[in-house]
Amino acid sequence: MRYQSILFSAMALVAVSGAAVAGPTVIFNESDFEPGSWSAMTPFWSGIPDGGETAGVTSDRFSGGNPVNHFMLQQYVMNIPQGVFNVIHAPIVMNGWTHDPAVDGALSSVAASVFTFPATSAPDLVNFGGPRLYILQGGAVFMSTAGGNGWEGFEFDEPAQVRNFSGFTSDDFIEVVPDQGIDLDSHPDFGGELMQFAFGVQLTSTGQAGLGTVTSAIGWDDLSLRLQVVPAPGASMLLVGAGLVGM
Repeated sequence: MRYQSILFSAMALVAVSGAAVAGPTVIFNESDFEPGSWSAMTPFWSGIPDGGETAGVTSDRFSGGNPVNHFMLQQYVMNIPQGVFNVIHAPIVMNGWTHDPAVDGALSSVAASVFTFPATSAPDLVNFGGPRLYILQGGAVFMSTAGGNGWEGFEFDEPAQVRNFSGFTSDDFIEVVPDQGIDLDSHPDFGGELMQFAFGVQLTSTGQAGLGTVTSAIGWDDLSLRLQVVPAPGASMLLVGAGLVGM
């Protein structure tokens, strides 16, 4: 009976090890947006800009509140001509957040969270958008989609809230070709070149009413990113071997 018990224990260990063994998790965090920890990209459209369409975006660290809270504030000023529809992006790049699959291991999935502050808009309810995580790789810009449990779109009068998504794979990011369009079939390579990470809001202009100049702002805080690394080859067999030696 003792040998049967050992055999059953070994079989159970093999069965468990045969399941997916999670690789290490890489965690990045930026709660205070310290100077030098970020840089803002030049704003760009995800479509061909209209001749009369203009936009300016400022991104800066902001201190306020009691006790003092340090967060990121992005302010948008857009001129929306009659009948124009486009989407503007102004990603904030986290300077120290890089992952090199060749050195650090290929990724299986990505998770992220961010706290968004109430924003202002004038005139009211003319801008709609959604927080997005961006991956910069090989000179291309990839944006997280709004599907699944991603950072869904919102109106700018929504209350402050923590936004989360998890389990995003490469297919959950699509390429934005600045000032040209979106390539739905182009995705980042989770096992390829060095990746850098950014976040921001894709701001949609609803210009059919010809509302002219619109100002909006959004605040960001407590940003975090979790990268799930693919387990190293043979990790399951090492677990089995270690278990059998232990027994």
